[in-house]
Amino acid sequence: MSEEEHNNAHTQRDGETLFVLGLFLVILGLPVILGSFWSDTSIQKMVCAISGLVLCGIGTAFVVHGKKVLKRLN
Repeated sequence: MSEEEHNNAHTQRDGETLFVLGLFLVILGLPVILGSFWSDTSIQKMVCAISGLVLCGIGTAFVVHGKKVLKRLN
């Protein structure tokens, strides 16, 4: 295996990992956002909504970056 093939294999693995991890964070953030509707106090609602949005935002960034990495290889 040449050096370039080795680097491409690692880059593809990293892109796929970012994509899957991003999907996981988005899926994890959705119930947190939904949980804010059943919170009792306004502080709880704000904490749940903000933390869910942060999780979804980070997950979306990972998905987009993972797709860019994979697209660059092809």
